Amino acid sequence: MSREIPFPGFDDPFINIYSTSINISSTFKYLLASGIIDILNDEFKIILTKGAFEYSNQYSSYDDIALNEITAENGYVTGGNVLTGVAVTTVDTVTTISWASSSWIALGGSIGSPLFRSSKLEYLPEVVPPNAITGVLIYDNSLTLPTNNPIVGAKKFSSWQVQNDGGQYTVSNIGITLESPLHDEPTRTIREIPPSFEIVL
Repeated sequence: MSREIPFPGFDDPFINIYSTSINISSTFKYLLASGIIDILNDEFKIILTKGAFEYSNQYSSYDDIALNEITAENGYVTGGNVLTGVAVTTVDTVTTISWASSSWIALGGSIGSPLFRSSKLEYLPEVVPPNAITGVLIYDNSLTLPTNNPIVGAKKFSSWQVQNDGGQYTVSNIGITLESPLHDEPTRTIREIPPSFEIVL
C-alpha cells in the first residue's frame, strides 16, 4: 500500500514511504550475466542522491554520479553505507537479491538541506534544495575492471526529503528482483521486476 508524503514534518517520528520501482543498471545486468559480479562476496554500498539528479543508463559507475551524492556532513560519509545481510533467493525463473536495512543518524545538523527558510520557518514546496535527499543508489564497491564501482540501480523519490538533527534516516526492504527466461527460450536476457523500498525518517 502506498503512502505519499510530499513533505515530511518535523513532528512525525516515523514516516514510511513505499516505492514500487527502481532503475536497474544495464552495466550491472551485463556484469551479472557474465559472472563478473559476485553477489555473495562483493561489497555493495548505498548512497543518498540529491537535488535534481535522475539516474539513466548513461551512467555506469559510481564515479560518474559522485557529484550527485549529498554532502558529507552531520553523520553522512561520502561513498555511503556498506550493505550487509545479502540474501539471494530463486523461485522458478525469478531471482531476488536483498540486503538488510541501512541507516544514517544525523548528528550536529541535518542530513540533506533544511525544509524551511531559517528566518521564517517557511516550507518551500516549489523548490528542490540542491542538497535535499531525492533518491538512493546502490553500487558494487569491489570491482575495478571492466567497470570501476559499477552501479546496480537507483531510485528517485517522488518528493525531496531531509533528516533533522538527532533523527535516524533508514532505508529498508532493499532489494532487486530479476527474471531470466526459461532454458528453452531462444534469447538469453534478464529483465527487471520492480521491487520495493521502504524509507523511514
